[in-house]
Amino acid sequence: MKRIIFATVFLTILTWVSLFGQVPYLSTTTNMVTSFSIEGFPCLPSKMAFDFEPVNGDATSDVDLVLGKTEYSLLMIYQGKQRYNNGSGDFLNDDGTFFNTTSNCTNETINEIIFGKLRPSNSRRDLAILRQNEVRIYHNTGNGMATSANQVITLGATNGAWGPFVAGDNFEDLVVSDGSQVRAYRSLTNGNLDMSPYTFSITATKILVAQMDEDIYKRDFNTRFDLVSYSGSTVSVRMNNNNNGFSSQQYISFGDNIDGVAVGDINNDGFNDVVVGGYNIVKAYLNSNGTINANPHWSASNFFNSVIPLIGDMGTPTDPNRNDGWNDILVTGHGAPVRIFANNQGTFNSMPAQSFQSGPHFSSTSNAMLVDIQNTGGLSFAYQSNHDHLGNPSVMIHTNKHTGNPAPAPPKNANYTGAAGQHPTITWAPSTERDISGYNVYKQDAAEQWVKLNPSTITGTSWVDNTETILAPNQAGGVRYYHVKAADQADKNLHHHNK
Repeated sequence: MKRIIFATVFLTILTWVSLFGQVPYLSTTTNMVTSFSIEGFPCLPSKMAFDFEPVNGDATSDVDLVLGKTEYSLLMIYQGKQRYNNGSGDFLNDDGTFFNTTSNCTNETINEIIFGKLRPSNSRRDLAILRQNEVRIYHNTGNGMATSANQVITLGATNGAWGPFVAGDNFEDLVVSDGSQVRAYRSLTNGNLDMSPYTFSITATKILVAQMDEDIYKRDFNTRFDLVSYSGSTVSVRMNNNNNGFSSQQYISFGDNIDGVAVGDINNDGFNDVVVGGYNIVKAYLNSNGTINANPHWSASNFFNSVIPLIGDMGTPTDPNRNDGWNDILVTGHGAPVRIFANNQGTFNSMPAQSFQSGPHFSSTSNAMLVDIQNTGGLSFAYQSNHDHLGNPSVMIHTNKHTGNPAPAPPKNANYTGAAGQHPTITWAPSTERDISGYNVYKQDAAEQWVKLNPSTITGTSWVDNTETILAPNQAGGVRYYHVKAADQADKNLHHHNK
């Protein structure tokens, strides 16, 4: 029998309240760490590119693992492989097939594997493989990846990102960099990219696309994502002018060579902040209404190695069955321990909530991400290690230590709209967690009991209360209190409110 796990956010007609917590631990025990390597290739590479997305015929909520080997010294290999998730984070059910296989070592290295929403009508994202000399697009068939490229762009790229960047629509475009030039390819929505990109002369080690000059929970879908990049010791934030160019540019002077940058809202004000990692230090810079503060809000040091930061809601150790709605900071790097810094309502301690060694000691971590592999809403930590215990390049996973199925974080930006004489429309921002089935709206009655208003789960992000009318400022009346719960369908005997 399915039960519904809830997360709650409270609001009155005038305001709303978000809910707080701390960060939980990731599993560090050996039997909870899974490594993947692709043996039997004619070359043993030094790195591995990977990403997650449902690719086989089971539930679209079960993310599968797609891997590709990258360079080994001067010998390169370009191959891909899929490992299917059984729905609980177990990837041992390997499909055993390769796509775009070569029989010998070649000089066509994979730099990055990234999934994006190329076809709006398709529930699954398609794959872009960025290579030294070209970019290949593979469609996600719903029963595995296409075995040959659906589109080939004959210009190489070192890294890239998907997002609504080009003006004229709200579809995800592909933005790539080759180190000295950034190219933005417009989605044609039919599974292909426009082969005539918008081109910018930008020196960048790495690029990201994200909304930086608007509230991410109130985003106007006519606006485009902005460009965040770094090179040397400087982070550049270029604001999109919504006309296939940039209106302004801001800089963060980090003070040392940068190893990684992450963006995400760490103080729940609705604006993406910037976290920067370098040798021995990580710093967080707040974004105030589109202006990046040049002075760090928080920093931590003594990592004794390069630092790659990640941002995500890891939950709370005091109650392992819920997330808390505050993004925490995880840092990792070459041979360095993983450290998780808990978000305490927008502030962070200088000491981590958890620290542990990831994988074989002194292994290189060059690619890392937070991803819900267990389909529970709990983020696990996946990273690429130069070698596992057998010496193979591997993708290794530390699963989230949530017990059972955690309740989702409360919906953000709960509010109301409407004028005097109208019925109030309760609104909220959509949850970003993978396993959300919908939302429920509650109102406090005269006996101060919470009564659910909607007869069935709401799949959208608004609800009109037809039993109430908004009064003019000079009219006498009472205040009505509402709260919104995010519902998570799970076969678990849990019922939790984030109160």
